[in-house]
Amino acid sequence: MGEVEEIRYDTRVGARWLVLFLWALVVMMALQVVLSWRNLESLLLTGLNVARPRRPGINDLMTTPR
Repeated sequence: MGEVEEIRYDTRVGARWLVLFLWALVVMMALQVVLSWRNLESLLLTGLNVARPRRPGINDLMTTPR
């Protein structure tokens, strides 16, 4: 019976790659936010307007049956 050679994995290399991968994800997400800032801003504004009680607008006048 030969002795089983213990395979030792250098965890520092894995941690370095994991950190690099996470940084790449953060940078890509930041780029997406910067590129779609106008869209994000309009989404936030519509969310705030939905949370706040709103006055009837032109869409309500057009869609309500008389």
